[in-house]
Amino acid sequence: MESTVRTTVRILPNDRNVPPGKLADAEVHFTRGELDGLKLIGFAVWQRRDGNGRNVTFPARQFTVHGE
Repeated sequence: MESTVRTTVRILPNDRNVPPGKLADAEVHFTRGELDGLKLIGFAVWQRRDGNGRNVTFPARQFTVHGE
Protein backbone atom coordinates (compact mmCIF):
# COMPACT_ATOMS: atom_id res chain seq x y z
CA MET A 1 0.00 0.00 0.00
CA GLU A 2 1.39 3.41 -0.96
CA SER A 3 1.33 6.13 1.68
CA THR A 4 0.55 9.72 0.72
CA VAL A 5 2.50 12.44 2.51
CA ARG A 6 0.70 15.75 2.92
CA THR A 7 2.55 18.95 3.78
CA THR A 8 1.53 22.40 4.89
CA VAL A 9 3.85 25.42 4.82
CA ARG A 10 3.16 27.96 7.56
CA ILE A 11 4.43 31.49 7.07
CA LEU A 12 4.70 33.48 10.30
CA PRO A 13 5.16 37.21 9.53
CA ASN A 14 7.81 39.10 11.49
CA ASP A 15 5.69 42.04 12.68
CA ARG A 16 8.44 43.49 14.90
CA ASN A 17 11.11 43.73 12.14
CA VAL A 18 13.73 42.33 14.54
CA PRO A 19 16.28 41.60 13.22
CA PRO A 20 16.05 44.20 10.44
CA GLY A 21 15.26 42.71 7.03
CA LYS A 22 13.67 39.51 8.38
CA LEU A 23 10.21 39.31 6.81
CA ALA A 24 8.95 35.99 8.18
CA ASP A 25 9.68 32.60 9.67
CA ALA A 26 8.48 29.49 7.88
CA GLU A 27 7.69 25.93 8.98
CA VAL A 28 6.91 22.78 7.01
CA HIS A 29 4.34 20.50 8.72
CA PHE A 30 3.78 16.89 7.64
CA THR A 31 0.24 15.73 8.35
CA ARG A 32 -0.08 12.31 6.67
CA GLY A 33 1.92 9.26 5.83
CA GLU A 34 5.23 8.11 7.27
CA LEU A 35 6.23 11.65 8.25
CA ASP A 36 2.97 12.46 10.07
CA GLY A 37 3.61 14.81 12.99
CA LEU A 38 7.07 15.93 11.82
CA LYS A 39 7.77 19.67 11.67
CA LEU A 40 10.74 21.24 9.92
CA ILE A 41 11.51 24.59 11.50
CA GLY A 42 14.20 27.24 11.22
CA PHE A 43 13.46 28.63 7.76
CA ALA A 44 13.41 32.41 7.38
CA VAL A 45 12.44 34.83 4.60
CA TRP A 46 14.65 37.92 4.29
CA GLN A 47 14.58 41.10 2.25
CA ARG A 48 17.72 41.16 0.09
CA ARG A 49 20.36 43.63 1.25
CA ASP A 50 20.25 45.46 -2.07
CA GLY A 51 16.44 45.74 -1.71
CA ASN A 52 15.69 43.78 -4.90
CA GLY A 53 13.86 40.59 -3.99
CA ARG A 54 13.89 38.09 -1.14
CA ASN A 55 16.02 35.21 0.08
CA VAL A 56 15.16 32.11 2.11
CA THR A 57 17.61 30.70 4.62
CA PHE A 58 17.52 27.09 5.72
CA PRO A 59 18.60 25.53 9.03
CA ALA A 60 22.36 25.05 8.97
CA ARG A 61 22.95 22.79 11.95
CA GLN A 62 21.63 19.50 13.19
CA PHE A 63 19.85 19.20 16.50
CA THR A 64 18.13 16.52 18.53
CA VAL A 65 14.72 16.56 20.18
CA HIS A 66 13.85 13.83 22.68
CA GLY A 67 16.79 11.72 21.49
CA GLU A 68 15.65 11.57 17.87
